Amino acid sequence: MSATRPWSLPASIMPAITALAYVFLWQENFPARDWAAGIMAMIGAAIFHLAGNLISDYFDYQHGVDSHNNIGQTNLSIIDGILSPKAVLIYGFILLTIGCALGLFLVIRCGLPILYMGVAGLVLTLFYFRMKFSALGDINIFISFGLLIALGVVYAATGIVYPKIFTVSAAEGLLIVAILHANNTRDRINDAQSGISTLAMKIGLKYSKLFYILLIAGAYLLVAVDVCWGILPLTSILVLISTPLAWANIRSMLNARDMRQIAALDASTAKLVLLFSLLLSLSCFIHPLAEILL
Repeated sequence: MSATRPWSLPASIMPAITALAYVFLWQENFPARDWAAGIMAMIGAAIFHLAGNLISDYFDYQHGVDSHNNIGQTNLSIIDGILSPKAVLIYGFILLTIGCALGLFLVIRCGLPILYMGVAGLVLTLFYFRMKFSALGDINIFISFGLLIALGVVYAATGIVYPKIFTVSAAEGLLIVAILHANNTRDRINDAQSGISTLAMKIGLKYSKLFYILLIAGAYLLVAVDVCWGILPLTSILVLISTPLAWANIRSMLNARDMRQIAALDASTAKLVLLFSLLLSLSCFIHPLAEILL
């Protein structure tokens, strides 16, 4: 089970939880007709995520990206001989098949738009490794985790394609991209030796640090804009509770000279995603109660 990297699941589950919280917030405008379908869509996104992890690990191994010499957290299931490369790939496609089966069930239950979203998710999952090796992994992750998951969950729960959810989920998407970017910044030298290309390699250390800061700051700015536009309630300023962790992560990136200094920055950024998303979801759940009390 550890081969799937289940500790990475907040990156797919939290955008889905926030989307369900957002549906709860605006029930008067588009009442949920099928909460169970929304939850199933969240489970489907998580299954696709785990499948993508396995398939990506297989191709990382094939291209020499993962090794015992890597700094930070690396999935060593293949390298240590716990699982063969073929077993990891088969395991990934089994999960992908389960995810597709669940997706088809949701198409029957909820409607054709789920099919289009599911196909997009399938393509992004299957070709993530190619995009990752061509400096397009950040775009893949932003679309997959920052846009598609929330759109699919909202549609499954309400039967409405609601593009406004993008302005909410994009904030989480930026933070999730920051996880990948922290990882790629740390691994620039090893990745270069493997013959692949990431955005962090292309823009260099100085601009990689700047890009990381923009990703973190952009998430908070999006929430502020959404509050000003009435897309999110005033209670969403709760996300500011997470700013000490955000600032600590930014300082770690800014002060890094040796890449070993940011060995755990991807994990710390993942913690920020979890805290930020929990606070954003909580703000949507408590706003109706706050209105009653005030």
